[in-house]
Amino acid sequence: MPPTKVVIALLVLGHVARADPDRPAFFDAGIVSRHFSSPAGNAIARTLVPVAPADQATSAIAADLRFGMAVFTFGFLGVETEIGQLDTEGSNLGGLYGVAGTRARFGGLMLGAELAAGWRGTTHTSPSEPDHDEAVLEPRARAEVWLASQFTLGVAAGLTVAGTESWMMTAYLGVHSLDFAGQ
Repeated sequence: MPPTKVVIALLVLGHVARADPDRPAFFDAGIVSRHFSSPAGNAIARTLVPVAPADQATSAIAADLRFGMAVFTFGFLGVETEIGQLDTEGSNLGGLYGVAGTRARFGGLMLGAELAAGWRGTTHTSPSEPDHDEAVLEPRARAEVWLASQFTLGVAAGLTVAGTESWMMTAYLGVHSLDFAGQ
């Protein structure tokens, strides 16, 4: 994703935050595990183009950081980045996504659904395995448990729109600007 699109996304989120200082915001930090259905040289986690099944699977572990802000009563917009390694030595994984979703609080539990869209890339040290960049799209489900009035422990899972052989799972700690996300 070009840097100008990232700057525009951050400016929009900044404008939304400035418009209402009582608007709930959140920051999540966690670890994501990804499973790709193609070999490391063609690693594809989320894609808009169908991928032929491969005879070798690839996994990755990455740090996952998200910032989001409420829009409307139960909706939110956010940005997310992840950076980590594929299970192939010397390979790296990175991604930058815009996230839109909805969530609702049920006592000590918060459930949500979202759609992440953006850019993902892999790099390899081997000349026989080319670097790979692509546009990605991934629907996800989330569940969070309130640890305290402004802290949650959560999990999420998502699948590619291209098929069920590419998926992700994450566990994270969330920090919220308002008690119980303002709900």
